[in-house]
Amino acid sequence: MELESIVAYLSNKTILITGATGFLGMVLVEKILRVQPDVKRLYLLVRATDAESAAYRMKNEILGKELFKVLKETWGEDFDSFISQKVVVIPGDVSFENLGVKDVIIMENMCTEIQIIVSSAANTKFDERYDISLSINTFGVLHMLSFANKCLKLEMLLHISTVRWAAASDRNPTAGDGTPAKSPMVMEERETIGDFAGAGHRILANFLRIPITGSRISITGQLIQVTVRRPPEFAENLTGKFFAPNRHLLPPNRWAIEVYCPPIDVFCTNSLLLPNRSLLPPIDDYQPSYVCGEKVGLILEDSTSINKRVKEMPRFDFEVVEKNLVNEKLNELRTQDASEDVITNTMKDLGIERAKLHGWPNTYVFTKAMGEVLLSHHSKNNLPFVIVRPPIVSSTYSEPFPGWVQGYRYDSPCTSKHLLGNWEILLTPIAYESVIAGYCKGKLTCLLLGPMTVMDMIPVDMVVNSMIAAIVVNANKSSGIIYHVGSSLRNPIKFDDIRSFVVKYFTKYPWINKDEKPVVVRKVPIFKTMATFRMYIKIRYSLPLKGLKLVNKVSGQCFQNIYVKYNQKLRLVMRMVELYRPYMLFKGIFDDTNTEELRKITREGYIEVEDFNFDPTCIDWEDYIMNTHIPGFLKHVLNK
Repeated sequence: MELESIVAYLSNKTILITGATGFLGMVLVEKILRVQPDVKRLYLLVRATDAESAAYRMKNEILGKELFKVLKETWGEDFDSFISQKVVVIPGDVSFENLGVKDVIIMENMCTEIQIIVSSAANTKFDERYDISLSINTFGVLHMLSFANKCLKLEMLLHISTVRWAAASDRNPTAGDGTPAKSPMVMEERETIGDFAGAGHRILANFLRIPITGSRISITGQLIQVTVRRPPEFAENLTGKFFAPNRHLLPPNRWAIEVYCPPIDVFCTNSLLLPNRSLLPPIDDYQPSYVCGEKVGLILEDSTSINKRVKEMPRFDFEVVEKNLVNEKLNELRTQDASEDVITNTMKDLGIERAKLHGWPNTYVFTKAMGEVLLSHHSKNNLPFVIVRPPIVSSTYSEPFPGWVQGYRYDSPCTSKHLLGNWEILLTPIAYESVIAGYCKGKLTCLLLGPMTVMDMIPVDMVVNSMIAAIVVNANKSSGIIYHVGSSLRNPIKFDDIRSFVVKYFTKYPWINKDEKPVVVRKVPIFKTMATFRMYIKIRYSLPLKGLKLVNKVSGQCFQNIYVKYNQKLRLVMRMVELYRPYMLFKGIFDDTNTEELRKITREGYIEVEDFNFDPTCIDWEDYIMNTHIPGFLKHVLNK
């Protein structure tokens, strides 16, 4: 069979990309222009008020980045001419109908020319104002879908989502009175029954067909955990008669067993009779455990979880109800002549409130999840679309050169760094660049997360390669396939390993501070539970703050400003802790069956396998982090 060409497919294609000023969108633009200069046209929808502002953003926020240096070297003096022929920047906004494109002629041209749409525009702040997050992440998808249905030559709509909402749809919707709905599958605290030993261990090990020596079996809540110390090949033995990996919806009287066989986590099933079965309540239609705001085990690469959550939501027209709610709240605030700060804070609180009402922990994942719901429910049967869900996206692995990464903000919702006095607390591992920055500058004092937590991360160029492959393979097919493009299943890396690599690097190459002295790097304490973290906060900050409050009262409010300042900071820290709680101690692994099938198709059916690599198993994490990511992060972010 003659092999096809991914690059050839892109020839003479017209592509619309939203979110091109973002990390992922920017790398996609560069990749397409570099590997297929014969692409007909790239329309880049950029949020701007007019064409001049849009052109300015493209020049400075996209083409002006070092990311494009290889492309500039290739074209030399003809670079600007090449860009003018291939790229059209359009002022617009996905929050509005027709994507906010006001020029009628341009809109007509887009509808008649565009063959591929990449929808990657999003607001990623976890506690963004509800009206803003809803308009972009949820209704923006509807506006994109409406536009897609007008495109006469459309071959593929690729929507970028996130695995974070799949990991976070973990809490039950509230009951009618606003209290959390009860479910036997939700436990506020994990009750560990304990490890099996002696005869109990032998019975279970024999039944499960696992080695007695070198294995460990324990029960936590309703979850049986089996750990085996064997090479990865041993996992193949778990797929036969006694085990059925990747099955989450189980018939009655069956038990979920989490089997860890490094580096693979899978949920398996079996009709299991235990010596102490009375300790485990019966389970009907078992789903992956939801414990302390965390999803654990294997998270399926489909819409099972979101469909279940949507069915549990009250029956109403989500779009109408939420729009009316937002408008009513904004009108109420304006009637009260509220300040912009009050409006912003009120709308942020409303977003968190609505998210938790429907079973999600924060505004971002809630609105992204609802965007997927609307895409699936409103798309026509013949509309070709796929959804790509990446996890943490890190610096480039190899293209256009290793180590390029977009700058980040220390005060962003993704890093959540907060200072109390001279102490720095890192609240979440979601953006592990903040760990690197905190360690190298010697400002990090503690971490709230599990050291054995698997950090699902993937280099940005691999995500882009998977996006292009998904477009080519699924073009003109009404598939609706979901792809988890990550590493946690096939090449997992634990946070403790990342921490060790970071300490090792900065011990060898210490950061030079403002006093031109090397910073001494040390491992900081890690709090593995919310209880220990709260205790640390209470002892280290809350009690001294109460002392300051008393002194302030006795002294006649002499320390009022200092007290208010640090009290606000402490409240902010605890707010962010609650906001990121589902991710800090996350124990999930993301299934990538569909993505693996996509890899197989590209390997067997296309010639440019190496040029569009998105196989995480090729990554040597120590080499990548120490020789690619950290040097790149220092060069492109911290040193600037």
